[in-house]
Amino acid sequence: MLLNEFLKEHRTVQELKSVVAKQEAATAQQQKQIEALAEGLQKVSAQPEVSKPAPQTLRTTTKGSDLKYWEIIADNLSKAGWSWGCVSATDLEARTMLDC
Repeated sequence: MLLNEFLKEHRTVQELKSVVAKQEAATAQQQKQIEALAEGLQKVSAQPEVSKPAPQTLRTTTKGSDLKYWEIIADNLSKAGWSWGCVSATDLEARTMLDC
């Protein structure tokens, strides 16, 4: 009877050792992954930060009138060398609006 109990406990200890070995292997693999991620994070952090241009205000006053957003865009395109053309559109009442 005593031998059977010993063998049963011995099997339990062997199973627990096997579980511990598997957990240690998984922990080692996770540690390698953590180190690789930390290294990648350091590389990304070391890159120069890209500065964003300051946002333009939508309402700029000039000669007492408010510039509309499309006027700001048109001014920026003109400064960049784009030329003006004609634009036509229709409103809700099917009237044609032509802007040259």
